[in-house]
Parts: sequence; structure tokens; C-alpha cells
Amino acid sequence: HILRGIVHCKACDAVMRTTVTKKNGRAYKYLICSKATTDGWHTCPHPSIPAPRVEAFVIEMIKSIGSDPQLQEATLEEINRELKEGLPQLKQERQRLQGQLRSAKAELKGLVATLGSGEATDAVRGRIAELDRLDRTTKHRLVEIGDQIRAAGSGLADREALISALEVFSPIWDLLFPFEQERILHLLIRRIDFDGEAGKLAITFQPAGIVALAGEIETDEEAHCET
Repeated sequence: HILRGIVHCKACDAVMRTTVTKKNGRAYKYLICSKATTDGWHTCPHPSIPAPRVEAFVIEMIKSIGSDPQLQEATLEEINRELKEGLPQLKQERQRLQGQLRSAKAELKGLVATLGSGEATDAVRGRIAELDRLDRTTKHRLVEIGDQIRAAGSGLADREALISALEVFSPIWDLLFPFEQERILHLLIRRIDFDGEAGKLAITFQPAGIVALAGEIETDEEAHCET
């Protein structure tokens, strides 16, 4: 399910979930509007679509960007715009998460002291585990935000690396395992909107993801050159 969680029904503004049905010994994969599954199919004008059609469209679109200079320029321009417009929100989120991290560390320090005194309960131990998970996920998100802020500040100056990330998509795609394909698509794409009325799909790219993929490719190329 390589598009898991990123396809949305435009009419309902709901996530479209992947499901598989079997008929006459064959498996059929569909994307189904989650609102239709919870509130009834009559609530959505286009509750389902064959998943392979959507997957094929998305893959071909990314491949075409990698081979079309005009599409590359348009995509890079849109990425730059999104990064710059989102900069104030990113800085606010970073500040909020840093405060959250400080509070969590202070609470964790107190709870660990309780452990040392031998007065800890199961609830205390559970809270310590919860704070530990929060610490890891918050730090991970702060790294992502830092990458996005740096990219926005530089205006994505390393244009060649970004184009390389798009150009390399086509030749390596069919060599990847499904879990690798899913990871790359989720790295590149923020969301996909299915407009059943117009019969269209709109892809919103993930600016920081493209930057990250470009960095991965650049690192791999440097390692290859060294060997």
C-alpha cells in the first residue's frame, strides 16, 4: 500500500484508505473514502477508485518531472514558494517543541528521582516510558524542522542536487522493494487529492522531503566515488 495515508477525497476532505478484495481467485486493490465507510457510501459522490490507477498516475507524474525541464522548473518554483511561506509557522513550531522538550525533561528528572527513592508506582514507570517516547519523537521532528528552515533560508540554492533527486526516480523505481517505494513516495509527497467529479488527481509535494532525498542521493554518490 505505497500511498497509505496520503490520498484524500476532495469532496469529503477525508483520507482514502487502501483495501483489498478477492473475487474469483483474484485480488483487487481499491482506495476507499473513509467518510463513506463510516457514514455510508451515499455520503460520498465517489467513494472508491482502483488503487493501481492512482499509483500508476502518481509514479508516471514524478517520472515525467524528472525528464521534463519545464516541469522541473515549475516544481522547484512551487517548492521554493511553499518553503518561504511556511517559514514563520516552522519557527513557531520549533519554539513550541523546544519548550515542550524542556518541560518533559524537567518532569522526567523528577520521576527518575522517585525511582531512585524506591517510591515509584506502575503509573510513574508508565509516565517515564511515555516521556521517553515523547523525547525521541520531538527530537526527530526538530531535526526535520531544522532541515526545512535551512532549506527555506538558502532558497534551495543547490538546484542541481534537487533535479538529480527527481531525475533518478525513474531508473531506480522498478528496482526498489515495496517498502522502499512507499518510503520514497511519502518523502516526496505531502498529500494527493482525488477529485471524483472532475476525474483529476492533484499532487502536493513535500519540499523538505525532496531536499532530504537529494541529500541521500548526494551522499550515496560521494560514497560511491570514494570506493
